[in-house]
Amino acid sequence: MVCQSLAVVAARRASMLGGMKLVAIETAHPPGSLATLDTHAGAAPAVTPLMLPEGERTARSLAPALHKLLQQSGWRLEQLDAVAVTVGPGSFTGLRLGVTSAKALAYAAAAVCVPVNTLAVLAAQAGGAAGWAVLDAHRGELFAAPFAGPGLTGEVEILAEAAWLGRLAEGDTVTGPVLGRLRDRLPPGVTSADPADWLPKAETVAKLATAAVEAGDTVSPFELLPDYYRPSAAEEKLLGGDAAS
Repeated sequence: MVCQSLAVVAARRASMLGGMKLVAIETAHPPGSLATLDTHAGAAPAVTPLMLPEGERTARSLAPALHKLLQQSGWRLEQLDAVAVTVGPGSFTGLRLGVTSAKALAYAAAAVCVPVNTLAVLAAQAGGAAGWAVLDAHRGELFAAPFAGPGLTGEVEILAEAAWLGRLAEGDTVTGPVLGRLRDRLPPGVTSADPADWLPKAETVAKLATAAVEAGDTVSPFELLPDYYRPSAAEEKLLGGDAAS
């Protein structure tokens, strides 16, 4: 069964050269969002976004929202070519839900999966600036990565908030939902991106996934995994760490 499915996925990869139907899932940061993208017919790619409900648990809202999105798009499951999803960094629970849903959807449709870095999504939304994309890692720490133009220019790091603030230089642009509480602490000459773009968006995930598909950067549902960038607090305790719960 697995070998047969992998063969179907390989055939689907080849068929996407002429256009594709893609679903994007973003659950690394609440409330989360979904999007479809269609690159068929030689027209400009058509993107349809859908926000998940505010204040509702992702575990409850994600599956019904995916069903609604496919219905609105008029797509049958077998028409789906690719499923893109943010794989980290971000909320452990959100990443697990997003990746698990992407794997199940892609497996059922014999589609490929496209893993997308959450900070790369934030960088792509920063309007071509240069600076840092950040997400809350809790415990007074941040997931952080530098970017320039549309992409990341360095590895994701876990930095203490004070250490990250000390790395900022005049002219930097910073982005990420954690700026809601850190913006007033930014050094002089450092600006924040438009607050409307601080949250990662599934429509941006879809656009980044398009380039990844063209470059052949896809995986099968069996290969798709979240990247948490650190053990959970429970795992650290089990390993003898002193992380707070």
